[in-house]
This record gives sequence, structure tokens and C-alpha cells, in this order.
Amino acid sequence: MKTQPDFQRRAVLLGAGAALLATTNTRASSKWQPTKPIKIIVTFPPGGNADLMGRLFGKHLSQSLGIPVVIENRVGAAGAIGMAYAAREEPDGHSLLLGDIGTQVTTPIAEPTVSYDPQRDFAAISRLTSVSLLLLTHPKLGFSNASEFLAHARANPGKLTYASAGGGTPSRFAMEALKAAAGVDLLHVPYKGSGPAIVDLVGGQVDCMIDGGSASMVKSGKLTLLGVTGDRSPAFPTMPALSEAAVPGFRFMSWHGIFAPRATPQAAIARLSEEIALIGAKPEVVATLRDLGINAMTQGPSDFEAFISSQRQGLRTLVRERNIRFGA
Repeated sequence: MKTQPDFQRRAVLLGAGAALLATTNTRASSKWQPTKPIKIIVTFPPGGNADLMGRLFGKHLSQSLGIPVVIENRVGAAGAIGMAYAAREEPDGHSLLLGDIGTQVTTPIAEPTVSYDPQRDFAAISRLTSVSLLLLTHPKLGFSNASEFLAHARANPGKLTYASAGGGTPSRFAMEALKAAAGVDLLHVPYKGSGPAIVDLVGGQVDCMIDGGSASMVKSGKLTLLGVTGDRSPAFPTMPALSEAAVPGFRFMSWHGIFAPRATPQAAIARLSEEIALIGAKPEVVATLRDLGINAMTQGPSDFEAFISSQRQGLRTLVRERNIRFGA
């Protein structure tokens, strides 16, 4: 067998390397590139968790893409105004939406006449978080764990009251799901938002609530935490999930995610999803979310769409089987 001279072997290797480099450069250049600033529409006011998620991921997305990412708060009607606005934006990858379980799942179920359709109007790009909600009671009731609370509720049907942030909010759906799973009867007291509901819970006007943003009230002793609705919360790592301690199989997860108008090119969705996955794994992002009691959790478009579809189907079944009404 004839052996190639060294200079020929080197030439072959250099040629292969050049071809590989050319292929790599072609692939890199074929990725979607933004041509102007990206806008993330947030349907709630500045300062809340949704706004914080948009600003946190927006800052890192700006750094990774090398272009400005701005947050636009379009508030009102439990997110419906911002959702309708986002659905009408140009589907070119430069207008995104910060959505959550409320805007994409619970509000459209409770209010089917809203002016947007989350399935028709939006394409999922990436999930950002996984949020366990907190089962809270007033300390005067004296419950030290979820089992005690649920046993008392079963022995006294309809006697305990629960607050929610409104008829079709995640806090309402979560408690109705818990009632069904645990076999308890609690009286619903709806409020216009989480803030006034928590004020009355702290004041003892209502007995319990499921909420996602009351960690400070627990840590100050104003409210008693009995369990979390999904995975253990980073804010309370020793507190068992309700599925561990009291209601096997029960799980209710809130979340945030990034969406785009439905006709946005797949190349843009793929590139943005890829960048967000890298951002969600950054230690500083994980740490920031942990401090808020939130777990970082990214999912690509297809897995995220499937997760939302499953959650939507489960909650629609809950509404039908429990004959839940949303007039209040």
C-alpha cells in the first residue's frame, strides 16, 4: 500500500478543517439574528413577579444577542389588555410576551369571552420557571401542618373560608383542585387581587388561602405555612409538599414563560428558545430566582406547549366535574 507524503496528508487535513469551518460558519450564519431591539410585553405592573421575570431574562437576553431588550408593561383586565395587544404585534421575532398560568390557562377558562385565544394567537418559546404556591392559614387557628388542617376541614364541612385573588385566578383553581383531591368543603371568598385577600387573611377575616407571593408574611409570623402545592419551595426547603405530607398525588404548579405571536418564524423561535435555555442555567439567574422562592425551569417550544395543553385540559376537567362558577 502506497503511503501519502506528509505534505499531502497535511493538505488533506487542512482541506477537511477548512470544509468543517465553512460548514460551521454557514450553520452559525443561518441562525436567526434580530435586526432591531426586542420588546417583551408584560401584562402586569412593574414590581410583581411577572415583571421581574421579564426584566431578569430580558437583561441576559440582551447580553447574549448583543441588542437592546426592552420591557413594555401593558396592564389591565387581569392581563387581557396586554394579551390582546401582544397578539396583534408583528410576528417577526422582535415582539415577545411574558405569559404565565393565569394569562395562558386559568383566565381563558374562567372567562372564555376574553379578546384573545392563547392557543390560536401565541406560540410558546420557552418556559422560564416552576412556582409552588403556598397553603396559608391564620396563626390563631392553631394548625401546625396540612394534615391537621384538612382533618378539621373534613370534620367541619363548609365552616372554613378561603380567600382567592379572584374568580378565575390560579389561587382559586389551586384551592379548588386541593378541595377535590383532599375531599374537603371550604367556602370561597373572592377578592379583587391577591393584595386585599392577604390583608384580610392576616387580619383573620378569612381562614386560609393558596398564594404565591406571601413568603415575607410567613417569615414574620403573620401567617402559618402548612405546605406547598408542587415541588419544595427554595424559600422554605424544609416544608413538605402537600403530596408528601397530606394529599398523595396532588400537584399544582404555577409558572412563567416567553411566547410570540403565532406566525413568528420557526427560526426565530428556535434561536430565542436556545438562548433562554442557556440563560436559565446561569448560576446567577438560578440564585436570583431562588431568593424569590422560585425554581428556574426552562422547556423548549414543543415540551412547553405539551405541558400547557395538559394543564389546560386538567383544569377544564376540574371545572366541569366540580361545577365551578366564575361569576364572582
